[in-house]
Amino acid sequence: MRAAIFGFILLMLMGTALAQDPSGANNWVIGFSFLAFFIKALLSVVVLSKNPTSRVNRFFSILFISQAVWDLGKAIMWQAPDAASAILWAKISYTGYVISVVLFLPFCWSYLRRKNWFTQSDTGVFLWYLPLIVVVTALWTTDSVISSLFLPSASLLGVQVWSYQYGSIYNYFFVWYQIVPFAYGFYLFLDRYLKSKLPDMRAQLKSFLIGISFPIFIGIPTGVVLPLFGIRLPPHNNILTLLMSIFIAIGIVKYKFLTIKPIAEKVDPTVKIDKDLVKDYRMNLSENYIIKHKDSHYISYHVLLNYLYHNHFGLVITKHDPTRIRKEFKLETTPIVWMTDTETEHISAGPHDISQLYETVEKFTGKVKNSFVLLDGIDYLIKHNNFTKVLKFVKELKKLMERNNCCLIVPKGDLKLNPKEERVLDNELKALPVGVVYRRLGEEVEEIEELRGKIRYVVLGYNDVSKAVLNEFELRGIRATIVAEHLPSRFPKFFTLIHGNPLTRKVLMEAGVDKPSTTIIVALNNDSDTVLGINTLRSLTSTSRIVANINNEKFINVAYGAGANAVVPSSSIGGKLISLALTSPNIVKWIMDSTTYADSDVELLEIIVKEKSAMAGRAVGTVDEQMGRSANILAVRNAQGFTKILNRAYVLQPGDRLVIIANIKEFREKAQKKKVGVKNDLPSRDTFWDAFDATFKKLS
Repeated sequence: MRAAIFGFILLMLMGTALAQDPSGANNWVIGFSFLAFFIKALLSVVVLSKNPTSRVNRFFSILFISQAVWDLGKAIMWQAPDAASAILWAKISYTGYVISVVLFLPFCWSYLRRKNWFTQSDTGVFLWYLPLIVVVTALWTTDSVISSLFLPSASLLGVQVWSYQYGSIYNYFFVWYQIVPFAYGFYLFLDRYLKSKLPDMRAQLKSFLIGISFPIFIGIPTGVVLPLFGIRLPPHNNILTLLMSIFIAIGIVKYKFLTIKPIAEKVDPTVKIDKDLVKDYRMNLSENYIIKHKDSHYISYHVLLNYLYHNHFGLVITKHDPTRIRKEFKLETTPIVWMTDTETEHISAGPHDISQLYETVEKFTGKVKNSFVLLDGIDYLIKHNNFTKVLKFVKELKKLMERNNCCLIVPKGDLKLNPKEERVLDNELKALPVGVVYRRLGEEVEEIEELRGKIRYVVLGYNDVSKAVLNEFELRGIRATIVAEHLPSRFPKFFTLIHGNPLTRKVLMEAGVDKPSTTIIVALNNDSDTVLGINTLRSLTSTSRIVANINNEKFINVAYGAGANAVVPSSSIGGKLISLALTSPNIVKWIMDSTTYADSDVELLEIIVKEKSAMAGRAVGTVDEQMGRSANILAVRNAQGFTKILNRAYVLQPGDRLVIIANIKEFREKAQKKKVGVKNDLPSRDTFWDAFDATFKKLS
């Protein structure tokens, strides 16, 4: 900005110097023309830099750069010492003029997204711009546009500069490409202004209308009508078009990003929210998700509705007609932005206009913290831009979500990417559903049969970290394939052993890393080997999920860049945390920043407060005290989000999830004393789940 201001001042000084002549009579006219050139050129650069991808901004920039050339040519022409020099600059000047008037109506159509034969048909586009080619060609090769220049016999208000003697073509061009298009453009903007109910759009259109009024209601009467009566004024069109450029630029820059008023959604009693679906797709604030399901459209909107009905605010950005979306999902007050090139009265943005979409989300989330943003149409954005631009857009949205404690939901929809693009996007957004689907936690903690039958686990390396992973798998009855150069002779029978270098492609293919529904845990001693292993795996498979253990935190981003889906620092709780990352992501989210543990009797658990639970309706502090040393509540997640710093007065509601650290051995003993039917032959974790709620009732 400082450089632009400095350049503007420098150009002003240059213009002032160029505007000097011996008599000084014409200085103010020539100076105004230079001033118009400088300001129009500056506005063109500023508006284009605000959003280079916007068709409206591009049209504005070319239109007023052409106008600037018109002003510059006139300023130099008026100082020319002879007619030969003046005619050259007159032609340069009118080249800019012809381009600018031909572009005015396409600028209007682009802003209004008005589609017609001239914008949709190749023939129409050609015929619209054909007169531009003809007139410019005639301007430079014949005298049919400007036949000559002359000095008026008498000066006007002390001003005597070269005047034009127009040819036969000029008058037709002036009528049909300036008077009629400008009047028609004014009508289009006025019509939209009167019909629009959007305050920002009306403000923008008002600025446009004021700007266009100057050349129409002042320029035409003074430049066409008065000369018919022998009344001539000093040259002033550059002043009128300068005012037009300023008002249109203000409208584009100031009111471009439509302000959206957040309004709480009304609960529609006819809408039935799928509770199981909501449980399967629980989301945390400050996180970003992509729904990878064949019904991702339906799922995303129902998940959003659930949070809207729990007093959160939401914003929908969609490629679909908002009328259809509101009717289908009973959304009454939640704002919807339509990504479209179609003329519409809805709040909208062009699919090319990523900058406007970002600014809209930024303003909304800045006003409304803890809100949910649904981006429905990522495939549509990529189609009209490219993957790199949209990926950058997603990354910027992630920063917004984290800064304002909001949540981004992206249904995959019709999105089709190559394996590399899919992997890169997966590193930015958390994919749902995950390998393990949570249903009615506390009754079906983990779907063991689904784990056994559908998901394959491959563990690379054998050390303290992988031992902790395998111990967890053994407790849960999860089969796995272990790949390492040195393995003990005795192993549980349901583990498959492969002796070999886990960095060798042949050994990895033998382990079946490329088979469907495979999750690979990389737990090697050296971080460099881990990164190399991830690279090798990604050269063999783009679909398998890779969870990596890293010892040095500086390698975490490197591991993600190599293609890991999740990275767990061993400085947290090592292999135990990796195994939990596969099935209990909320525990990992809390524990990564909060605690470590090593006691084999201590377990991190995630449970849900059911409707008939003894914990429902009780304060967190009361429940925590009644559990005593057996267990402690570490965090709570409810409809408002995931809370690590507990409000002990908060009353637990059905559906709330608790992250608990529990001493299984001590709790087991209490369960047996209370005679709640604990089976001693069950694994300790399952015993806890079976006995927890019943034991809590006895304890309370």
